[in-house]
Amino acid sequence: MTLGQANAELQTLAAQFERDYPDLYFGSKAWQASPFDLRSGANVRFIARPLQEDMTREAKPALFLLSGAVGFVLLIACVNVANLMLARGSARQRELEIRRALGAERIRIIRQLLTESLVLAAVATAAGLFGARLGLAAIAQQNAWHIPLQSRIEMDASVALFALVLSALTSMLFGLLPAWRQASDKAGRALHAGRSETAGSGARRLQRVLVVAEVALSIVPVVCGGLMLRSFLNLLHSPLGFNPANVVTARVPIDFKRYPKLEQRWARLRDVLDRVGAIPGVQSVSAADPLPLAGQETRRVGRPDKLDIPPILATQQFAFPGYLKVMGTPLRAGRDFTAEDVTAERAVAIIDEGLAKRLWPEGAIGKRLAVYRTSWLNNFEVIGVTSGVRVTRVRDGNVPTS
Repeated sequence: MTLGQANAELQTLAAQFERDYPDLYFGSKAWQASPFDLRSGANVRFIARPLQEDMTREAKPALFLLSGAVGFVLLIACVNVANLMLARGSARQRELEIRRALGAERIRIIRQLLTESLVLAAVATAAGLFGARLGLAAIAQQNAWHIPLQSRIEMDASVALFALVLSALTSMLFGLLPAWRQASDKAGRALHAGRSETAGSGARRLQRVLVVAEVALSIVPVVCGGLMLRSFLNLLHSPLGFNPANVVTARVPIDFKRYPKLEQRWARLRDVLDRVGAIPGVQSVSAADPLPLAGQETRRVGRPDKLDIPPILATQQFAFPGYLKVMGTPLRAGRDFTAEDVTAERAVAIIDEGLAKRLWPEGAIGKRLAVYRTSWLNNFEVIGVTSGVRVTRVRDGNVPTS
């Protein structure tokens, strides 16, 4: 079926879910934080999109930008080569006129010059394909996980064919102008001139036009490169809310089914943390899930004492005692987690100052935070407030965190 048909059927299923399970989506067990969200058609929504679009959604803008930059560099190189061939043709004008005097037709001279352009383009294509293979090898060594299906990127027949077609088109397009100009002079003009004769006014005018075009094309990538460099420097100096310097992370899978009781789980985690902390050079150690900028879970949070206030979408992170010290996250108010909080199974939470100001402008310490999920609700006591932490993206500082 088409994408539109699939989405239409999914909307039908969503409406059926709302009718069949009204208590789950509209009743007292609903995940909505307040009656503000209890309205028909606002709860269940399914969207289908193509797999390629979903997998390349994050990398597509950067790849399009890179392709545009490469295209401008290609245009600049072609204009530069056309200008050089025009200047070289001016020096060869005497030779070309001798050929015409001996009976060579204009089309034959143009064909000869285009053949030289194709040979030059073929050498450049071979060098480009070799450089592309080296680039792919470098990407494979860097383990560029942010590039979709990076391990499956390779050079095949379609890539080689694309390079050959592009080479032929560019050589025909930018080699035809110098060839046409060199073969258009009147026969015998260079035969009566000395070897020191310079190019005519028409050739000089065309060279100036090509130089102006080359400079104009160069401005665009230079300006874009400057803007990207400035954005990159701004991202490097943007306040993250944590200090990644000298911090090493590792993902450790633990099967908690083997440890059904909380005491067993905590003892196992403490054993792992103590072993890591005993490694020479380690100053402090803790654990959290998920880590910042590594895919965050979002929850609807609000105030349980004011259900009429619309819920706020915030990221949720589970952290152990000492995590704020390891990450260098400043604590603005309150206290950090302690081992006693874990052993006593206290429902406590630390939120950032952005969420605290939105929910409790007068102060958040000691207040109750409601976290809503499907079919259940949890209330946590706010024991600490940190500075704003950017956990989703470096340039996104508006997502609150708990």
